[in-house]
Amino acid sequence: MQGRALADVLEGMRHNSNHSAGRDGLGIGRATRRRFLAVLPTVVGCLGFGLRRRLELWTRPSCAPPRSSKQLVYVVDDCQELTVLYRLYLEEAGFEVKTFNDRAVALLAFRSAKPRPVLLITDYDGYPVSAEQFMGECRRTQPELKILMASGYPECCLSFAVVRPNRFLLKPFELDQLVAEVKELTGITPA
Repeated sequence: MQGRALADVLEGMRHNSNHSAGRDGLGIGRATRRRFLAVLPTVVGCLGFGLRRRLELWTRPSCAPPRSSKQLVYVVDDCQELTVLYRLYLEEAGFEVKTFNDRAVALLAFRSAKPRPVLLITDYDGYPVSAEQFMGECRRTQPELKILMASGYPECCLSFAVVRPNRFLLKPFELDQLVAEVKELTGITPA
């Protein structure tokens, strides 16, 4: 029953986002994010005990997931709850994931990473570097990098003069959809 209620809430949020896009699309991004974060406890509550336990452990600053030889994905979003949730689902799908809540820190890590990530997931909002500047710097460092943008702003409201992401996901979205997009963009069947 709880899973059905969650699906109804997410569908209602998606419906509201789609209908608001034609009017003042940029104004709905933050409202969509607030609604998405409001249902996060329900999402986590629906997860199995193992995922909930990992969520509790990984939100502690001193804990980090174990290193592996899996394909590396960077997740950059100023919302810590979302980066943790994305990491949980992507690691369950077989990817190695590093999360960042600050683009400047992520850019430094990206430039020095060996190996570099095969995919970058980022939000449109974020400071101190704009999304386009951040994507541009990462692409200059690694031209073949795939980028997935996940944002509460409809894509038609976003401006990209030079650098565009390979794919776009409008928040809120199903986390299985995120995993499917990542698999398709990387062309990898994760372990």
